[in-house]
Amino acid sequence: MSPKLPAATLDAGKQSEKRFTSAIRSTLLVFLMFFPLTFLHLLFHEGGHALVNLVYRVPHTSIYIHPFAFSGFSRPMLPYQNVWMHLGGPTISLLIALILYLIFWKRRNYSNLLVLTYIAWTVFWEGMGFLDILGRGGDFYNVTRVTALPVGLFFSIDVLLFILGIILFGSLIPLYGLKAEDLKTLWVFPLGMGLFGLVGAAVAYALVPLSPFAVQYGLVQAILMSANFRPLLMALAGLLFASVYVSLYRSSARKLPAGLRMVYHPLVWRDLRWPAALALVSILLGVIIIL
Repeated sequence: MSPKLPAATLDAGKQSEKRFTSAIRSTLLVFLMFFPLTFLHLLFHEGGHALVNLVYRVPHTSIYIHPFAFSGFSRPMLPYQNVWMHLGGPTISLLIALILYLIFWKRRNYSNLLVLTYIAWTVFWEGMGFLDILGRGGDFYNVTRVTALPVGLFFSIDVLLFILGIILFGSLIPLYGLKAEDLKTLWVFPLGMGLFGLVGAAVAYALVPLSPFAVQYGLVQAILMSANFRPLLMALAGLLFASVYVSLYRSSARKLPAGLRMVYHPLVWRDLRWPAALALVSILLGVIIIL
């Protein structure tokens, strides 16, 4: 007859199992959330470019949007010298994020998590344009070439958006079932976002070469190239959000303005039902659009 384990040991084992299960739920939530999140971001960004085409009466404009971790597009393009062609995407995307911020940010809770995350992610991702400027590309860099405005102006705007996006995103992490003292955040977010990036790369190599839109406009290689670095980029972004959360957020949570304080939401399995449903719908729509 095997000896009974002490009650303290059993309790410690149960607590460890609960923490691991909680981390798995948070990881799955991060992974699932980025499918509808990416679909919405591309819809509004590429829709902004398409809206400019509509204003200029360009016939048969198509937007290439999907929920996966690779580039989207709006085609055909206006002449390069048209400044609105370049400004349309980031302007509309950020404008919608601002409107949603004014409506939803005061009502921050788990039921609004997708909208809240869209706001933070849009600000962060549009701010990532400073990397494009360094590489002499991207919408804002094209604006500087067309208008002769100083590159430093748009670089500064992007950096400010980038920092603001990190702060906003970090403040949302309690709604993902993670407390500031939970160091597991440091692997939950990189893992969830990195897995999303890997799925995107797999989908890109499987479907993009078969995409009539990508073939017609000669975008296959550009899309595959964007998919190649997204797993690492997404994982690094997740690590950045998590690092800020477990360090700066934890140490200054009580001193933060009300708009950046968030009530911790302990996740249960049923909380994943609507993110899973939205992810599935986004994936189906994305596959239909790609093919």
